[in-house]
Amino acid sequence: MQHLWSFTKEAMPFVGPFVSGLVAAFIIHLLTRARDREARKAERESLVIERRKEFQRETLLAVQDQAQKMISATGCGHRLDVIALNESGKTAAWPNDLTDAFSSARDQVKILAVRLRSKSVRQHLSTLQENCVLATHDFPTLENSKIAMRVANETFRLLNDQIGQELAALDTFEQIK
Repeated sequence: MQHLWSFTKEAMPFVGPFVSGLVAAFIIHLLTRARDREARKAERESLVIERRKEFQRETLLAVQDQAQKMISATGCGHRLDVIALNESGKTAAWPNDLTDAFSSARDQVKILAVRLRSKSVRQHLSTLQENCVLATHDFPTLENSKIAMRVANETFRLLNDQIGQELAALDTFEQIK
């Protein structure tokens, strides 16, 4: 036992720093793992935010495209209805391609609207849809149809302005969570 104790006393100046080094290395390893874990988490969050921004960007551009198709079809149909009303007192039967274009754009707008984060864009879109229908299908008088068409055109302008603002906000470094 004496021999072991003297060996330990003699080895302590060499073993102590070695053990201290191992403990320090272990602590550094734990801290490095925690820092790396935090960095990976921040990178994943950044990636999720970037994906959300890209999804909104694509959705806003698709809404803009479909709203343009809807207002164009509405304008063409409205002109046909006005001409027919002035000539015969009845609305016109739209050509199939125009009916299909309007219906398709309206349906796409409804689908895309649920993906939008912006309440303002959704409200403009809803107003646009309502007035496009009023301007072409559900109007009691020609004057009401013309008013609905003017409101639809103005709403379309406001919608495009709002979409532009939303796209600009996405291009800045604002956080979307």
